[in-house]
Amino acid sequence: LHYPLRRQRQMCIRDRSGKVSLADRSLQIPAALDDLLGIALDFSGDAQIEALLAHDIHVMVSLDGIGRCQDEQRPVRGSGRGSFEAISHTLDRLITFGLKPYISTTITGQSLSGLPELVDYLLDRHLHFGFNFYRPTESDSEPAGLTLKPDALIEGLGRAFKVIEQRLPRYSLLSALADRANLQWPHHRTCGVGQNYMVIDCEGNIAQCQMDLEHPVTTIADDDPLATLQAYTGGIPVSYTQLTLPTKRIV
Repeated sequence: LHYPLRRQRQMCIRDRSGKVSLADRSLQIPAALDDLLGIALDFSGDAQIEALLAHDIHVMVSLDGIGRCQDEQRPVRGSGRGSFEAISHTLDRLITFGLKPYISTTITGQSLSGLPELVDYLLDRHLHFGFNFYRPTESDSEPAGLTLKPDALIEGLGRAFKVIEQRLPRYSLLSALADRANLQWPHHRTCGVGQNYMVIDCEGNIAQCQMDLEHPVTTIADDDPLATLQAYTGGIPVSYTQLTLPTKRIV
């Protein structure tokens, strides 16, 4: 569960038993959560990294590009400053401690040109990663330049794949090469929406997907929010899920 902490200092966490508990932002995790499935969250300091390792908590970091590419797409909230330098420093610290985070990369029309350089950076650090394609929303305030053009996306992915081909890692990337296409095993659903996935916003509202945060289905006050999501039949707005690509083979 990825929970952006802004005004609150607590996070809702679900363990293997299904119990929902609250963990303080300082990562003073109670022994009852030793069986935690894994979460992604903000943290700082060596003690926090050691706590993550001690409790076998996995870290996910959003990184969309190198240098200016990341800075323009993900500036620091409220300051307008770039985020790449801080993220790169944090990644190197985590790796030094032996904790290798998973990198989630959102590909947009703005960041696509820098994708090969980013892949090179990630392979240098032996980091696992996955690609997500940006999808337009219905918001009037949507930034310009983010929408992907199909032909450009195919060409950009081809260049990134060429970097991977030239530097094949010792770990599998079959789950990372295309959005919604985990090739490691057969599956019947494109994602975990309505099955085993939920997104919690900073107010404690729970939505099916980060693309649909404006339409929460329940809250952390729910005794079993996952069951509520599984029973929900409202679906996801079609405009969030469509990205039509022409039939074309990537060489």
